[in-house]
Amino acid sequence: MSSIIPPDYNKEIFNIFDKYDLLKNFFSVSENITDENGFYIHWNDIYLSANNIDEKEMIQKWLRLKFKRSQIYREFPIYHFEKKSFKYILTPKIEKKLYFLDFHTSGNLSSQQPILEFHLKNSYLTHALVDEAIYSSTLEGCSITREDAKKLIHAELEPKTKDENLVLNHYEAMLYIKENIESPLSKEFLKDLHKILLKNIISDDKLGKFRVEEDGSFIVMGNDEDIFIAPDAKNIEEQISLLCSFANKICETNSFIHPIIKAIMLLFFSSHIHPFVELNGSISRALFFWYLLKNGYWLSEFISISKIIQQNPVNYTLPFLYTQTDDNDATYFIEGILDILLESIEDLQYHFQTELKDIEIFKTLFSSKDNAEKLNFRQHKILSHAVKNPGYIYTITEYKNLNGVVYDTARKDLLELSDKFKLLLKTKSAKSFIFISPSDLKKRLSKFS
Repeated sequence: MSSIIPPDYNKEIFNIFDKYDLLKNFFSVSENITDENGFYIHWNDIYLSANNIDEKEMIQKWLRLKFKRSQIYREFPIYHFEKKSFKYILTPKIEKKLYFLDFHTSGNLSSQQPILEFHLKNSYLTHALVDEAIYSSTLEGCSITREDAKKLIHAELEPKTKDENLVLNHYEAMLYIKENIESPLSKEFLKDLHKILLKNIISDDKLGKFRVEEDGSFIVMGNDEDIFIAPDAKNIEEQISLLCSFANKICETNSFIHPIIKAIMLLFFSSHIHPFVELNGSISRALFFWYLLKNGYWLSEFISISKIIQQNPVNYTLPFLYTQTDDNDATYFIEGILDILLESIEDLQYHFQTELKDIEIFKTLFSSKDNAEKLNFRQHKILSHAVKNPGYIYTITEYKNLNGVVYDTARKDLLELSDKFKLLLKTKSAKSFIFISPSDLKKRLSKFS
């Protein structure tokens, strides 16, 4: 018996109802929809933690669990090619996580928001967009280093390799998502995303083309024992129409689906459909962010779920497979993505706190607190980096993109650091100024006045 494929519910429940002694035992035990710790367990969890429980007891435990869940499932208006709807349950854990995300990540962005300070907005927007581009590319097989990828995007360098094109295309796809949050989801929208992601990587005649039966079958995810193969390509057009309808429909009171859950199901269902031959994961994650931004979840701009998925992919793949194996129960996937979202927020907070701490430590290099306050936050950030990287070359374009400011602001900041405060070295490369971190920067800071 496979640990990840649950027993056939209809077959096993028929056996129980056909035998009085089994039926009596079945209803003598009450079963919750979760375990004692509130976790929404799968057959695999029961199987792996069985210890001395025999197979019959395990099956009965699973059937009682499924029987209880079957009474409170909510159905999504989406189904796979066998016309079987996807469904879910709002467990207490899910409701608690949704409450946290509603409270901290939506509404108007202001300096009062508990997660992120307003004066860091532009800097962190850029940081998050770049991170999502890098890690989403990594999930698709890209092997470029993070530092090289950041330099490529911030300095607006011309891509020279497939990997560099892939990272830059992912970055442009995220910008496209942000620019089109008011647009409805359509087949053309999906095709445009595909064209952006694979520009200069595949031939133009293959850009924006949905897969066809001649392309063969595709393993979406899994391991040697448990895999999920994408539905037959002959159903692609119907499934994509269903996806678009689901995304664009405004839920009425009697069919309300929480926006975050809906975003998660867009991520799941677009991955399930596998509309293109390549980069379906990237498109699915982009749709997830698109729907969150569309519904006012501003903090989604500042986080990278691809980073968390890349660091621990099993937390994404296992819930996906659980949903596929357990009668289209998407509760597993919803819980999994909510956990990834919360971990992404923790990662943002850690990055934010670390950067502030680094800058506070950096300020101790100044001869006085008054001198440190002559510089703005952007200048503190670049000098904090420059102290650790003597000889590093900064350009106005890179500084502009890194901080999310206009060119003139970036130019003014850097010229102050070189000409007025003598903290960076200024020289020319071609027709543009470049700024270099001097080897004696610590000494200059200690004498800065």
